[in-house]
Amino acid sequence: VWIIMGANIGTTITGQLVALNVSEIAPLIAFAGVVLIVFLKNPKLHYFGSIIAGLGILFIGMDMMSSSMSPLRESEAFISLLTNFSNPVIGILVGALFTALIQSSSASLGILQALARSGLIGLDGAVFVLFGQNIGTCITAILASFGTSREAKQTTIIHLSFNIIGTIIFTTVCLLTPLTTIVAGWSPDNAAQQIANMHTLFNVVTTLLLLPFGTYLAAFAQHVLPSEKLSVDSEGLIYLQPLPKSN
Repeated sequence: VWIIMGANIGTTITGQLVALNVSEIAPLIAFAGVVLIVFLKNPKLHYFGSIIAGLGILFIGMDMMSSSMSPLRESEAFISLLTNFSNPVIGILVGALFTALIQSSSASLGILQALARSGLIGLDGAVFVLFGQNIGTCITAILASFGTSREAKQTTIIHLSFNIIGTIIFTTVCLLTPLTTIVAGWSPDNAAQQIANMHTLFNVVTTLLLLPFGTYLAAFAQHVLPSEKLSVDSEGLIYLQPLPKSN
């Protein structure tokens, strides 16, 4: 339970990195990673090089995606579609389904940030899609649990329960309080940063709220999917027979 909570917080770092908007130096970052991979023989440095090169390529891709989406500002049909995201139910469903389809919350979050950076969607419309993405990302754990033990499936239930509870709490708060306006005010000139901040706030606050109830989440998962009882006698292997003596 506690590892799942920490992982939910850790995954927000991708959105924060994308929001930095370092597209101008992204090619240099990617080049530095390639240099570590190609010209150095230390395997450990190759791992670091892969990370650095991957980040550089990520920033380049996000800049290309943001630029390619700019013409959509003139599309009335696309703008009309985005306005529907302000409906909490539609926004959550779209975020969950899209994230489940591509099986990557980081990628779907990056696409949402690219839309925001292009001026196509504001935080008030993106926030519910963001909450849905946190639910949709559970599809990866669900698929990974197929054919595994009951305990692995219980872990998936905990992960899904965590994000559903967080979505219910934050959707209610955003509808009843000016939380969206407050978060937007932290970085008024950076729409991508607003989404990253809300994503981080969602996971940190949900973790803090559910931290005292971690054992109850585990008990709930065990109640929904009880562990299989092994038919082993508590007294030991009473049917084990001695080997016959050889002549």
